[in-house]
Order: sequence, then structure tokens, then C-alpha cells
Amino acid sequence: GDDGDEEDKDEGGATTEAAAFELSDQAAKAVGSRIDAVKTEIGPGGRRHQPIIVVASLIDKAPNLGGLARTCEIFAAECLVVHDLAIKKDAIFKAVSVSASEWMPLVEVKPPAIARFLRAKRAEGFTVVGLEQAARSQELGKVELPEKVILVLGKEKEGIPVELIQELDIVVEIPQLGVIRSLNVHVSGAMLVWEYTRQRLARHVHSAE
Repeated sequence: GDDGDEEDKDEGGATTEAAAFELSDQAAKAVGSRIDAVKTEIGPGGRRHQPIIVVASLIDKAPNLGGLARTCEIFAAECLVVHDLAIKKDAIFKAVSVSASEWMPLVEVKPPAIARFLRAKRAEGFTVVGLEQAARSQELGKVELPEKVILVLGKEKEGIPVELIQELDIVVEIPQLGVIRSLNVHVSGAMLVWEYTRQRLARHVHSAE
């Protein structure tokens, strides 16, 4: 009777819904497996570095350099550029970096040599990206970052000097909603390294489909 028909309808609806969930679950697993494969290929587990170099030679505070070393290791950056390799012996740097400098390359480039270093890397195919609030800045999240990036971070409080701003191919700033409008340089650098990684993962996953 009516009860039986209603029951059949419910079962049919439940079956359709279950099939949809199963299909959705399969799609999610497929995407997840592709992401895992890409992460293995380009991440620390794959023993390969991403083609992003972080230039922190203008930064002199050990906690910021330690935090950047930790970030660069986590996201498999090619290397972290510092003003003095002696920073690796600094107790605060070692505490904040949590041994990151033992697993990823640190390169010494003194501030006067930064421009020359950037030009040499540009000749190798890197795009020079600076994190700074400037007239030609583009908002992070709205700019497509190239495959090979060399990221320049400015001095604490002072930012990137004018002579180096001229060396930048792309200038990026982080949109801010608060009153202070001053992010710690390590936090800013970490956000850009993650955005680069996110975009690169998305490109690799898309190309694998």
C-alpha cells in the first residue's frame, strides 16, 4: 500500500544519496593521493628542494632568522641566505630554528653584495620578488608567483632599501585589516613562502590530472 511505496521511495533516495557520497569520497581520495604524490616529489620527504630562495641578509635579529630557517626547512626551500653564517652558533637562533639549519642549506651573502647576488640568480632563471609596501606592490593572493622565485625580505622596521627595490621584478604586500599595519618579518616571510608552496602544489596537482 501507501506505506510500502513510501518505504521504497526512501530506500531509493538513500541509495542515490549513498552513491553520491561514495563518488564524492572517491574523488576526494583521488585528489588527496595526487597531492600526497606531489608533496613527496617536491617536499622534504622526497629529498628535493623547491626552487625558492629566501634572502634574509638584511635581517639581523636571531629569533627572526631562526624562525625563517624553520619555515624554509618545513617548506623545502632551496636555501636561506643570511648576512653571516656565524648565526648558526647563536643560542637563540638554534633554539628557534629547532635544528632546521642542519637539514637545509644556509648561504652567506653580505648586504653590499645582495644586488649582485640577485642579478646572478636572475640570470639562472629566477624571478626576484620583494615583500614590501610600495607604489607598485601587488596583494599577496592576487599575484601569480613564478616557478623559480628568489624572495627578498627587508630590514626589521625599515623594510627593503630603495637601491634594492629597483632590483625587484615583482613587489608583493600582505593585505592588512588591523590598525598596527606591521607584521613581524619572519611571519610575513612565512606567509609568502606558504603562498608560493600553495600555488606550486596547485599547479602540479592540476598538471597531474
